[in-house]
Amino acid sequence: MNVRYLYFENPDREREVCDIVTPLLALFPTWCETLIVQSKYASDTTQVAEVFLSPRYRSATIVVSTNFYEHDRDQQHREMLHEIAHTWLAPVTDWVTKRFLSGDDDLSAERMEEFTERVESTVESLSLAMSVAIRGDS
Repeated sequence: MNVRYLYFENPDREREVCDIVTPLLALFPTWCETLIVQSKYASDTTQVAEVFLSPRYRSATIVVSTNFYEHDRDQQHREMLHEIAHTWLAPVTDWVTKRFLSGDDDLSAERMEEFTERVESTVESLSLAMSVAIRGDS
């Protein structure tokens, strides 16, 4: 997998993220051939990390916010596993979103909210299972 780290103002922070991501690269689905990990300032205090996926172009971008560094190493590891879990569901979630949930009406917005809640719940379960499998924690 081709991995690039972008926009890290502090080399220690880049190294910290690299040390978390590198051992987890084998957990990405095979469609993901390029991974970009980038840093950004977050004015939203709840945003820790997010992932932007493009299965069609075989790439994923994980954006780590400044809030990521306020968490201990175990929580950072869990956050990264959460973003990796999203990569597994992306081909299905993208299709469902485009095919069934892309309307501008209130019903579509309500369904999208329900769908997002279910996706996040599934992603949390998957990331916990990954964590247990690779680290033996619960």
